[in-house]
Formats: sequence, structure tokens, C-alpha cells
Amino acid sequence: DNNYQCSYSIKSGLSYELKANKIKQHANSIEDLIERSENAMNSIEIKNLLTELQKYEITVVKSPSLKENERLLEKIQVEYGGDFNQAFDIGRFTILCDNPTKLQTAVTIMKKAEQFNLVVSEDKDFFDKQSKTHHRFHNIKLY
Repeated sequence: DNNYQCSYSIKSGLSYELKANKIKQHANSIEDLIERSENAMNSIEIKNLLTELQKYEITVVKSPSLKENERLLEKIQVEYGGDFNQAFDIGRFTILCDNPTKLQTAVTIMKKAEQFNLVVSEDKDFFDKQSKTHHRFHNIKLY
């Protein structure tokens, strides 16, 4: 029973109304949110995803970790009006690809998150938009 995703068959000739609610965390406090996030980053789902990436010699250069507390608190205040249960992009890891094939493989694996019991919640491709100060990157958020 997934609370975040459902599939329904659509019948011809009927009208449907779709209502989507913003997803929220279920934490009781900021400390609880951090603990839940740590558990998620150490979950079998993330470990299986990283193992799959490593099968293709895709290097995880920054191990799964959480955003620094100061940055997390700032983001919660500025972007979510103090509501920590709206913060989802807390955990992170970085992978490096040394050729286009590995990059495409990594993106393909990440987009197949369902096979690891994860969901792609956001997919931002900045690869063709290199700036003077940042490397090109593809940001995929998983839930």
C-alpha cells in the first residue's frame, strides 16, 4: 500500500477529477526528521541502488550523508516557512562519471528507482547548462 503513488484504470466516456496533496514527512520534531533521514540513507534500498551503480563502475565519490544542520535549518525556515515536515532533500550522495556512457547508465538506473522501492520525486537535468562556477550536473531526488 503506497501512500504516495496509485494506479487506476481509466474508462472511456467517464470524467475524472484528480486531486493531489503535497507530500509531507511524518516527523515529530527536527531531531526525529534527522533520525528518519539518517535511517533512510542507511536503508537497504539506498544500499541496493549504490550497489547497482557500482556494478557499472560508476563511482560514489561522496558517501550517503545528510545536509549540514545549519544549512538544513536555514532551508526549512526560508523555503518551508519553518515546517520541517516539508523538507525531503536532506540526504545526499554524489556520483562521478568519467564518460558519457557511464553518465547515461547512472541516470537510467536512478530513473528506475521503483525497482529499489524508491520513487523519483524530482529530476533536474543541468548537464547542458555549465556555468563559470559550477560543474555540469544532473540532480535526481528520490523518495
